Amino acid sequence: MIRTRWSAWALVGVLTMSSLAQSQGDAMTEMARERFQEGVTYYDAKQFDKARAAFLQAYALKKHPAVLLNLAQSELRSSHEAAAAKHFAQYLRENKAATEVERQEAEKGLAAARAKVGEISVEGLEAGAEVFVDGEPEGTTPLPQPIFLAPGPHTVEARRAGKVAKESVTAAAGVKATVTLSFAAKTAPPPAAAPPKPATPPPAPESPEPTEPGDPAPVEPPVEASDPAPTGGREPFVPWALKTPVAWAGAGLTALGVIGGVTFAAMAGSKYSDSDSIAEEIRARAAADGVSGPCPDLVVPGKTDYRPACAKYRDTVDSAESLETFSIVSFVVGGLAAGGTVLFYFVTAEKEPPPPSAAVVPFLVPGGQGLGVVGTF
Repeated sequence: MIRTRWSAWALVGVLTMSSLAQSQGDAMTEMARERFQEGVTYYDAKQFDKARAAFLQAYALKKHPAVLLNLAQSELRSSHEAAAAKHFAQYLRENKAATEVERQEAEKGLAAARAKVGEISVEGLEAGAEVFVDGEPEGTTPLPQPIFLAPGPHTVEARRAGKVAKESVTAAAGVKATVTLSFAAKTAPPPAAAPPKPATPPPAPESPEPTEPGDPAPVEPPVEASDPAPTGGREPFVPWALKTPVAWAGAGLTALGVIGGVTFAAMAGSKYSDSDSIAEEIRARAAADGVSGPCPDLVVPGKTDYRPACAKYRDTVDSAESLETFSIVSFVVGGLAAGGTVLFYFVTAEKEPPPPSAAVVPFLVPGGQGLGVVGTF
């Protein structure tokens, strides 16, 4: 029953496209009719992915409601539910002349697709902002319909006059949600002031202990003749490095590693930029041809051979990844050289002896008292 009904709708589309071709004599219309007929053949053979590709090409050449409806039906049956929901909704919104039976078929297909995708409505933007989902354009605000997305995480982005607003959303099957975007700068709230710490009362002075008659006079603490001397440490790093050949080699390897890492990173960035430019050209050409995902080996008959461009894209990405690996290795070598030099310093640097020190201390002996000098010389 489904196949018979589909063939009937396909025949209506073919007759409509044929009449357009005969009345206008337009080469583009004739090509669209041929792609449309290919789509019907593939659909009847239940090769729904091929039918979808043919209808995409036909609609890119001639935006006719019959082609749009057939495209949505093939997308629904080839597991492209988000695209099917988008095109069913577009057909119902734009084709006011559709018959009641045609509208029922489109509404039935839209309901089946909606059950498997999420719907995202974008709010908070003025007119004229470009909306993107996962980097792919969805239209300009105000959007005529919700955005249909496959279940899972996505990024919704808006651009206008150099400003960008971006939010992450998670689509769920059969669930409607709203994302609000704004170009206004988001300001962080001021940090809360820390509560004042209670004042700590000063310690009470210690009272001197009473002395018994006949006890010797208390001895005062030693009076140092000079500041406390350091206990001694390792030889400073710079003088040690100037007389140690291993330190020279470590410094040289560190410098080479850092310079190589920065240079290779810059070259890798340039290659990645070139690959992005090639990919953008491929996507633009694919959009003109009405196909998606042309790489690696798609050839559109009578139009574009994507193989050379795809091969160039892969070579550029491979080169960028190799340069990125060289950059990482260079930084690692530089880091190891610096760490090894510091470790060698701690192992081999000689410790300096402490400088001379002296202190004057009082002494008390039976029958007398006085001062003495102690220290190291």
